[in-house]
Amino acid sequence: MSLSCFISASGINYYGSFTSNALLTEKDPRKRCDFLSEVCNAWENAADEFSVITERIVKLRISAVLSSKKGFLEALKKITNNHPRFRNLAAANNGLTGYIIEDSLCPILSRCKTPMYGSYNTVSDEYTTQKMFMKKLAKNMNRYFFSINIPAFAVRLFLEEMSEMISGRNRASNEKIKRSGFELKYPSLSSALALDSIFT
Repeated sequence: MSLSCFISASGINYYGSFTSNALLTEKDPRKRCDFLSEVCNAWENAADEFSVITERIVKLRISAVLSSKKGFLEALKKITNNHPRFRNLAAANNGLTGYIIEDSLCPILSRCKTPMYGSYNTVSDEYTTQKMFMKKLAKNMNRYFFSINIPAFAVRLFLEEMSEMISGRNRASNEKIKRSGFELKYPSLSSALALDSIFT
């Protein structure tokens, strides 16, 4: 048995949660071996085992996906109080948030059938702080915004290992996947949040 291609989908958390403004590329090693980084690394190592039945392995490192189908965006929209008129959104901290629109991710998965090989950071052009992300989301939803920075220790206390998803300040480059010929849709957060498709 042989495959024309094996596609692996892990996360941009591959590099670890840490504070840095450096632009990480697929050639960079992991910077911090925390929980999610270990999971992504183990996942990619398992994908490499398929080299015995295929010559082409594509490993997508996917950032937070904005979609109407639950997930990252749905969780953020629920960070509100229960008052019918004065609902608000609050930022978790000032860590950086990368994202990709579902409408961009699906064509990328289809394009993997073409001669792509190796690891690809799958993230939009724009990175923003979580505070700015929540502020734009609140504006789009016509809600008030109150910025409340939750201390890192409190996030770790309530979310444990999952706190690594919203901590740290690092960025990953998407130049490699764009050089493969793919044009990412909705590169700015404002244009992404303006889509009706992620709110229906």
